[in-house]
Amino acid sequence: MPFSTGSLVLLLSFAMVFATFGYMLVNARSLMRLFRPMSDGDIVPGPGERGPSKAAILAALLIHFAAWGLAAFAWLYLLADVRASAPDTTPLEAAGAVHGADGGDGNRPAAN
Repeated sequence: MPFSTGSLVLLLSFAMVFATFGYMLVNARSLMRLFRPMSDGDIVPGPGERGPSKAAILAALLIHFAAWGLAAFAWLYLLADVRASAPDTTPLEAAGAVHGADGGDGNRPAAN
């Protein structure tokens, strides 16, 4: 995946994350209604309009976490791509490219 495509995927996934977060924040009462059965009566939605259905809130929640997963995948893919295209920083001596004055075999040349 080219860097520009990966960046675009990352940007779009973060846009989906923030859009669904805003949607759930605006409809927090409906989000609480979704989790009320699991709370043993601790969650009691306040007064006001009923808001969107449980299916719509559940879809927003699933899209939210799927977008986070997509963003993480794109980020790690871009990170691996940058690492793979980075120049080799191994010191020349450790890579065996430089043998020094002794020719690399441990024997020094004879003195004249």
